[in-house]
Amino acid sequence: RGHQGIVMATAISRDGRHALTAGGRNNELHLWNLDTGALVKSMSGTGRSVLSVGFAPDGSRVGFGQTHAFSSIHDRGPIELVLDLSGNTNRAVVPNQGSDLHHYARSTTSHNGIVLAHQRGGKYGYDADLVVHHDGRRGATVRRDEASGYVHNAYTLHPDQRHLVTGGGNGVLTMHKLSGAFVSPEFKGHFGDVWAVAISPDGRFLATGGDDQTFRLWNVASRELIVSVFNGSNGEWVIWTPRGHYSSSPGGDALVGGVPGVLGVGCGDGFRFVFSDRAEV
Repeated sequence: RGHQGIVMATAISRDGRHALTAGGRNNELHLWNLDTGALVKSMSGTGRSVLSVGFAPDGSRVGFGQTHAFSSIHDRGPIELVLDLSGNTNRAVVPNQGSDLHHYARSTTSHNGIVLAHQRGGKYGYDADLVVHHDGRRGATVRRDEASGYVHNAYTLHPDQRHLVTGGGNGVLTMHKLSGAFVSPEFKGHFGDVWAVAISPDGRFLATGGDDQTFRLWNVASRELIVSVFNGSNGEWVIWTPRGHYSSSPGGDALVGGVPGVLGVGCGDGFRFVFSDRAEV
């Protein structure tokens, strides 16, 4: 015993004395003594899955959290860190100091008679069906399968009440009309399960968190990835754009090269991101 979550890989040493396993909630490596079942060594980085995301009511900040405290698929834990979208601070990622976290808008599953609800479906026994209800009447169903992420881990209505966004396994993140029709293209960037989604009050930005230990911010209209954030349990963080520009905490430079997609063009903490529909430095 030691892993929390799905174990994705195993290997046995040539002498048959040890096993190495990989996976779990925080993507750890565990070395085991096969004779006793004892955990010999656990190897992990500082990253943790991002399990919650949400927008401040005025849209000026977006928050995310990495503590597992599951109450529903729409509330997997508290929001703990804040990304300031106003451009009024030189620090990109800061611990939340406010008391308004319960006012942050997370996923929206019902509005004006439209209700989204997941249920089991498909051939694998997962919550593969997302059903759209209109005034109590069953409408369209969006089904996941092996080519589209298997499951609906998190989903939300768009403020326009004509679209929805849903995240699944294998990094699948898609927009659909309420008729169930897929709206191309996909949001491409996450690796592994998407655990949390939220759309800004004005409908422009999508915030997501995933098993790849990143928080991501997207342009809803174009599906473009604006910025990605990695936050370590030691307080070090790095935020980067698809072009590879980045800002980080004082020790965050050491993360560059170890985080997928960071090319290493930038500097440490102290230069400002100005957020629009695209990220500029």
